[in-house]
Amino acid sequence: MLIVLMIAGWVVRRAVRALDALPPQVVRRWSANVRNGLLLLAAVGLIMNWEPQLRTLALSLKAVAVAVVVATKELLLCLSGSALRTFISAYAIGDYVEIGAFKGEVIDISLLATRLR
Repeated sequence: MLIVLMIAGWVVRRAVRALDALPPQVVRRWSANVRNGLLLLAAVGLIMNWEPQLRTLALSLKAVAVAVVVATKELLLCLSGSALRTFISAYAIGDYVEIGAFKGEVIDISLLATRLR
């Protein structure tokens, strides 16, 4: 396929150069247009040729993305909860809180955890 496109490009560029009535700027523009069109055809042809492999790659990338989301879900929940706690000033060190089955005095607040005594 690539050899056919290279030969076609060579033939068309030679035919355009053979037209003496065209100014040099038009010849350069036609040569560039032919080259870009053939490159586009080559890219489309290669994509069509590699379509099964590209589909497998896309499926693999999707699986990796899902695995990353599942693996970081808990971390993202902790970070968003910490941001929410910071913005609304829900509690501070020294406050007495009850969180689910845990209750006590807040002795430390970090990004991912709150320590109670």
